[in-house]
Amino acid sequence: MYFYDHNQPMGLAVWLFDKMTDADWDLHFKHLEDMATWSEKSGVRPAVLLIPKGFDMPPTERRTRLTELTNQPGYDPYVAFVAPNKAIQTVLTLFSWFQKKPKYDTSFVASAADGIAWLEKMRGAKLPMLQVMLNDVYKRAGVQAGPEAGVA
Repeated sequence: MYFYDHNQPMGLAVWLFDKMTDADWDLHFKHLEDMATWSEKSGVRPAVLLIPKGFDMPPTERRTRLTELTNQPGYDPYVAFVAPNKAIQTVLTLFSWFQKKPKYDTSFVASAADGIAWLEKMRGAKLPMLQVMLNDVYKRAGVQAGPEAGVA
């Protein structure tokens, strides 16, 4: 399942991956295409909180498409990858090694709270709406709030 919330005018997105289906990947790819226009429309670089709850390495063709979409002109978000589990952090780090140096900035963090703090630092402003969006995504995904999830 793919749970998300977007606020294009504010340049904010929350993505939660949980055992993605083909339809989920197709929707996410559409979101990546759209995000390439956000900076120009809003005047700020997007801030994205990405949470891989149940994440399997996508097949080669999907990884290739991800690389294409994240290298398209205009795609320039700050992306905080939330991975409280060290094994998932390792997988995500390995995944990043297979890509060319991205045009966007990323950080691998242990909690959503750490991710929000990093995104606020990168954007140079408080982003309280990001926490609201995260809470909504967690609610729809059935994720329990707690310190490891970054929700107080």
